[in-house]
This record gives sequence, structure tokens and C-alpha cells, in this order.
Amino acid sequence: MAAEMGVSYVQDQRFHLNSGATILAFDTSSSDPMYQLVLADRRLQIDADVRSFLEFLRVDRSWAEIVSVVRKLAPSEDPERRARMLLSQLTSNNAVLLLDETGCELPADPRMPIRRRKVPLAFHVRLLKREHLLPVTARLKCLFNIGPATALLAVIILTHAVFLLLDKVLKVHYLGERPPLSADLWTIAVVSVYLSLLFHEIGHCSACERFGVPHGEIGAGVFFIYPVLYADVGQCWSLSRLQRAVVDSAGIYFQFLLASLGCLLWIWTGDRLVRIFIYSMLLSAIFNLNPFLRMDGHWLLADLIGIPNLYRASNDLIAYACKRAMFLLNVGGKRPDLPDALRRPGWVVSILAAYCLASTAFFGYFSVAIVTKVIPRVAAGLPRNFALIWKALLQHDFSAHLTQLLIASFFLSIAGLGSVRFILRMSRRAWQSESLRATMAKAYWALAGSR
Repeated sequence: MAAEMGVSYVQDQRFHLNSGATILAFDTSSSDPMYQLVLADRRLQIDADVRSFLEFLRVDRSWAEIVSVVRKLAPSEDPERRARMLLSQLTSNNAVLLLDETGCELPADPRMPIRRRKVPLAFHVRLLKREHLLPVTARLKCLFNIGPATALLAVIILTHAVFLLLDKVLKVHYLGERPPLSADLWTIAVVSVYLSLLFHEIGHCSACERFGVPHGEIGAGVFFIYPVLYADVGQCWSLSRLQRAVVDSAGIYFQFLLASLGCLLWIWTGDRLVRIFIYSMLLSAIFNLNPFLRMDGHWLLADLIGIPNLYRASNDLIAYACKRAMFLLNVGGKRPDLPDALRRPGWVVSILAAYCLASTAFFGYFSVAIVTKVIPRVAAGLPRNFALIWKALLQHDFSAHLTQLLIASFFLSIAGLGSVRFILRMSRRAWQSESLRATMAKAYWALAGSR
């Protein structure tokens, strides 16, 4: 019997690749060919050796046969240990099934929980199913054809240039100082911006249809401290890097199309609310291009440089730098192995290193801003808003001012809960980081020994 990591294998057990699993090529910047193992809505990135191992398991195999093939694939490693590690990972995802001597599937080991797909949202709810979206996205996919897309991009550039010229330079429709937005206009502005974000998500789904991969639902959720909309476009990982980049930028493309209509309307009417809507679209597009949060900019950068998991690659780079420094300073440890991220082309490594530094600085600033700005504002604003809401309800005042207070309180509540969750999550990650604790312990003993 062989046992490791909570899984036991005996000589009469057999193993078989899940019949529902599919192995596809994966377009990355890695010098070695990469593949993805697709099982329902979950995808695992694998290399050529693991692909060969899985292809070997398309026929029922015994433990002895598996050890034998692993010995050929990785002759420098302990074949039994490597086989146990591979099977532990693959059985935990239901990619490989355990069979008894009669060929029947064995129940999953209760000590080995099934790995489920991670969702980066703290809370999410479905708004529109695929069957509701398909009549729209199937028609809008033509906007990604070369001819229409080129013409529409020209229209976007022209209308926004004219809008900014008239608004900022010539100050057309400018009437000097204006009073703050009324509660009615403020509420309309917020609702219209979030409705435009729905069009943004439809853009992602339409791009998937254009390239022949099915899209999923559109829903709403909470990301960090923001309420957001999302589109399930996980199937686009089957596309090439360039096609994935188009899907990533499709939402912003659709937002700019909508903003172009707003530019034309503002040029004609000079309406103040339309002007606010246009600038809201521009700010939303800039925010979505932030590469440090898992938004459009993050996925766009990941696909352009061919590194699917930027967070993991950045963490691997930081861990390697720390271990390398410890090794060079002779404070313990062995020479670290070169991470996969540093085996990419030089220009990719340069961009990743810059991203790693900028991401660290961003999250440092983000953490400080949450503690010093967001939480105090939430603590001061929520009680005041709740008091005003209670007063309006007692007076039976159901005007737009009450709606404004309710919307503002909702955003403040989301920001407060998200801030607390973010701080607890970062604290737990730091505490549970074995590499961080090991590095701190080695540094402590090295300093203690030098004294």
C-alpha cells in the first residue's frame, strides 16, 4: 500500500481518466507546449508530461503501471512519490477516477475535499441566463468583424474628440458655476451608469459568440469594496491569446459605443446629465483597465503577455527573489529553482517584473487607503444616512432624496463589509504563508547568530 496526502492506493485498485474530461491546447508565452484539462466548468493548466500521463489513463491502469510510466516521464524523481502527487491532485478534481477490481468507481475519499471553481466575488447572483442573452449577443457579434469594428472605432475616436474639444476647449454649453445635482438627477445618473455596465457585459458575451465559444450568464456581485456586474466567459480560455484579448476588451469597446451616442446627444442638446454620463463612462473604462485587480485590464495584460495567472507568477517571482537573497547572503537555504515565470521570453519577464513591483505598491497603497480613508468615511457616513432615512420614513417622505440616501447607504455598506473582509483576508494569508514565516525565522536566527 502507498499513502500520501490523505489518499491511499493499493495494488488491486485501478485508475481511469474521467470520460467527461477534455484536453485542449493552451496558447501561452511559455517556451514549452502547454495544455488545459477541461472538466465541466473547471479548467486546469497542465504541461506536456501531465498530458501524456492523462492520455495513458484513458485506459484502466493499475498502480504498478502508473509508477512505471511516471518513471519514464520523470526519471530524475522518485516515481512513487511523483505518482502519488499527480493522482492526489487529479482525483481531488474528479479528473481521474478510482476503480476497484471489478471496474466500478470507488467513492471519493472524505478526507480529500473536491476542489471547486474559485469565484473572485464575495457574493454573486445571476441576473440573465444564457438563453435570455443569446438572441441579443448572436446579433451583436457582427460588431467584431473587421469592417464594422474599424468603422465604429473611427466613430468612437471622432465623437469623443469632438466632445472633449467642445467641452474643455471651446466650453460649448458652458454656463459657469452650476448647483450640485438634485436628488432626482443624482439617482438617474447612478441608475443609468449601472445600466450601461450591463451593455459592457453584453459586449464580452457577444465577443465569445463571434469566436464560436459559448458564453454563460450575466450577474451582479461584490468585488473587494465595489458592487459590480460580471459575465461568465470562462470558455474563452479555449481561444488563442489574441482572440482572448478581444474578449477582454469587448466590454470597454461596447461602453465607448454607448458613450459615442451620448457624445452626439450632448453636442445636440448640451444636457448636463448626458455630460455626466459620458464622463462616467470614461472613468469606468479607465477603472476597468486597472491591471492589479481582476478586471478587464488584468485579463487583457495576462493574455497579451501569455501568463494566465499573473498573481501566482508575481508571488513566485517574489518568493524566488527572497530565497535567492537569503542564499546569496548565506543565511540559510539552498539555491532556489528558477520559477516557470522566468523561463519566458525576455520581454515577458521584464513586463512581469515591472508588474510585480507596481502590483506590490498598488496593494500597499490600497490597504493604507482602506484603513485611512474608506473605513473612516463609512463609519461617519452610515450612521448619518441611517438617521436621515429613518427621519424621512417617519415623515412619509418617499421622494427621490430618500432613494438617493438608500443608494448611498448601500454603497457605503458594501465598502465597509468589503474593507473588513479584505483586511481579514490579507492578514490570514500573511499568517498562513509558510514561505514568509520561514524567511522571517531564518532572518531572525541569522541576525541572532551574528550578535
